[in-house]
Amino acid sequence: MMKLGAIVLDSNNSDELADFYQKLLGWTKYRYDEEWIIVKNDNGEGTPLVFQEIKEYERPAWPAKPGPQQQMIHLDFYVNNVDEGVKHALTCGAEFSNVQLEDGWRVMLDPAGHPFCILPNTPPSGTRCAWTGDDELYQQYHDYEWGRPVHDDTRLFELLILEGMQAGLSWITILRKRENFRKAFDNFDIDKVMAYSEEKIEALLRNEGIIRNRRKIEAAIHNARIFRAVQNEYGSFDAFLWSYVDKPIQNAWRTVSDVPATTELSDKISKDLKKRGFKFVGSTIVYALMQSIGMVNDHTTDCFCYHETSGYNKV
Repeated sequence: MMKLGAIVLDSNNSDELADFYQKLLGWTKYRYDEEWIIVKNDNGEGTPLVFQEIKEYERPAWPAKPGPQQQMIHLDFYVNNVDEGVKHALTCGAEFSNVQLEDGWRVMLDPAGHPFCILPNTPPSGTRCAWTGDDELYQQYHDYEWGRPVHDDTRLFELLILEGMQAGLSWITILRKRENFRKAFDNFDIDKVMAYSEEKIEALLRNEGIIRNRRKIEAAIHNARIFRAVQNEYGSFDAFLWSYVDKPIQNAWRTVSDVPATTELSDKISKDLKKRGFKFVGSTIVYALMQSIGMVNDHTTDCFCYHETSGYNKV
């Protein structure tokens, strides 16, 4: 998860720069009017980035002057792993700068030459839900994703498919394979997945990095087509799924053993999804999806995330 304090960013190609930050952050791009483009987090976290195109824009020299540079950097991105954050930024099209800051901080340049800093997250402190155990991957997922509202259709599609892949397995197994799934399933691009051929299915069945189950793979492709039909009907899958709740349901479980595996609402949503043709959407899978996308807050009351997520409202 990345957090930032953002400003208006000028360039001579606002679409290109907005695409860079959309890919870097995994946020959503919107065109406000003919002049402005906005990239924002649909979870409501972070300040939106606004892009303005200037024909006479000149790429800034960086560093602009000798000496301390920190005060000249307006974008700070906090990541769980700085090296992975840098690698991701380079993949998106960022460049290294020649500025050295304190250990653990990396200064990069976006395609328009704006500097941004990648810094390590300060590990959260306090009690976590007991199911995280000592596994660092589980803890990061719990701290920064689980129970936090998701409204982006691509992320909803990814989680719907991954929850189906989990059937009969543990979630940590899926988490450890998540990056492999993203690569194998074209970052869960719905248009691409719904067009997968038998040749692609065979390739997926040979991919040792994912769950090689034909029924689950074929269900993912089938579900992509139904997902698109729901989008066409409701405008977005987000609008359909979140219509079941006015705002995230706030529970108050004292222990993990108190948390149910299904509820009447997950039963209803499961029934409705099956009626539409979705596969691998039993009530247990649906409730796990509801938990992961923040439709329900099932952090135990002693968990530091419980109070962080209890204030979320539907957006």
